[in-house]
Amino acid sequence: MLTAASYRTLAALLAGRVEPPALTIAVGAGDATWDAQVPEPDRSVSRLVAEVARRAVPPEKLVFLDEVGEPTDAPTPVLQVAVTFWQEEAMGTLRECGLLATVGGTEELLAYYVHPRLEQRADAVLERTIRLDLTPRAIAPGSRVTRWLGNSSSRELHDLEAETASCQLAEIAEDRRFYFSSFEAGREHGYDPCAYCFGREASQR
Repeated sequence: MLTAASYRTLAALLAGRVEPPALTIAVGAGDATWDAQVPEPDRSVSRLVAEVARRAVPPEKLVFLDEVGEPTDAPTPVLQVAVTFWQEEAMGTLRECGLLATVGGTEELLAYYVHPRLEQRADAVLERTIRLDLTPRAIAPGSRVTRWLGNSSSRELHDLEAETASCQLAEIAEDRRFYFSSFEAGREHGYDPCAYCFGREASQR
């Protein structure tokens, strides 16, 4: 899963604000409760729950993949990143893995996933591979990328998963619609929670 930080980092790279970052893959123990119930994906995650070990990604382990998954020199929307943890480098119980980068002096978690519990022996070698797939997908009618919609005219923030008829979202002009990656992002830009979506106690209006 690509995190919210991955999109910010991509935007910063396109704007020339940061240099291409060095990448690191980390593995962690996660949470024991995940053995019974895997957590829902959350793009706002910013770190591993219980990191065990990490390794820098060597340049030769950054590989573009073609449409059939084979390495290619030509840039494609699919980038594969891999590392090897040697004996005694990532021992114990493992449930999580993440791709990290230091961007502008700040460490960012770019991709993250939770996997079934793995008991890593001290004498075993562990390979970890992450594929960043930016291939454009068809957009299904009625689908959306994010649930957080801002009205730039009223400066209200709406939750599309909790909307009511009183929100009157259909009345918001297209050029007044601004989508945020998270609730926190909307608040940081000065948008006030809609009293109908979030309850009157959450709104300043």
